[in-house]
Amino acid sequence: MKIGLDVRMIESSGIGTTIREFLNHLDESQLRQLVLLAPPNWSNPYPCSTVTVPYSIYSLKQHLFYPQILKKEPFSFFHMPHYDIPFFYGGPLVVTVFDLTHYLYPQFSTKPFSKIYSHILLKKIANQAHRIVVCSENTKKDLVRFFPKSESKIRVLHLGVTRNIRRPSSGAISEILNIYNLKKGYFFYLGNLRPSKNTEGLLKAYSMLYEKKKGDLPPLVLAGKNSLKRNPSDFSKGIRYLGVVRESHLAALYSGSVGFVFPSFYEGFGLPPLEAMACETPVLASDRGSLPEVCGDSVLYVDPNSVEDMASKMGEILENEGKRRELVKRGSKNVKRFSWDSFTKKLWEVYVDVDRNINKTK
Repeated sequence: MKIGLDVRMIESSGIGTTIREFLNHLDESQLRQLVLLAPPNWSNPYPCSTVTVPYSIYSLKQHLFYPQILKKEPFSFFHMPHYDIPFFYGGPLVVTVFDLTHYLYPQFSTKPFSKIYSHILLKKIANQAHRIVVCSENTKKDLVRFFPKSESKIRVLHLGVTRNIRRPSSGAISEILNIYNLKKGYFFYLGNLRPSKNTEGLLKAYSMLYEKKKGDLPPLVLAGKNSLKRNPSDFSKGIRYLGVVRESHLAALYSGSVGFVFPSFYEGFGLPPLEAMACETPVLASDRGSLPEVCGDSVLYVDPNSVEDMASKMGEILENEGKRRELVKRGSKNVKRFSWDSFTKKLWEVYVDVDRNINKTK
């Protein structure tokens, strides 16, 4: 079995985290069965060969020239961990579809014609792929609703939580917070600051609460790439934007917070709320997409369309210590349902199953 695995997004968040954790949890014999289709100048730390792919996702060159690279390699099949498959590739295929944001919410995309583009590729995936990996039952439901041919091919594999995302000692938390000139007790958001994540709604909710409390409110701290058209700090006093932070600082930033707020309009899974739970931090999360499936009864849910509801729930978290303790207890239990060991084992089983089925038809 020789698998071509696309790792061009390995250094990104979300998809990149999933790729890294999958590779990190494979043993050496499994890794040697992979060929990593990698971005230029990427240094490969794994005992498997690489092939450079000098084309970015969503590019015309990817669709025109990437299939030629794939045809040169004797792969059993090709695994693309993103729906943006090379359109003119017709070989054996496994695809991971993390979410249908571009199809369901094209208004949030920065790409023109995102709904038409994603429809064409998702339809091709439904028809061509041997297996389609999704990370939640909710994403499976969305995919089957619009692309019924995909149903028999879908496998639901929940993601995990990185092992080093756990609550550090009090001293270690303070040491990291000092780097950012922070004190414990702030509200925290981690993720891309883009429209689909509803960060602008969060900023407005905090501003509303700040005015109501007449400034007597802990800061709202945001970390991640800023895709908004303005600086988050412009919305209100009390807002701190840290930019992209080191992965090694995340556990302390989660742990120093009075509450992690994640009001996304749509998620295919939602790793940050689980990471916050692993750090024993109370979570406020949107009641949309896959978040109720992933978070269960372990969070305080908010209506992402209601700034008033978000502001009210943030106030509740701040003022109700009993509620915070209850959410921490439930979150610590909930997070045990998810592990990268389980994800990796099940994805490898998908690989073996696909390879077996391909060999049967030869």
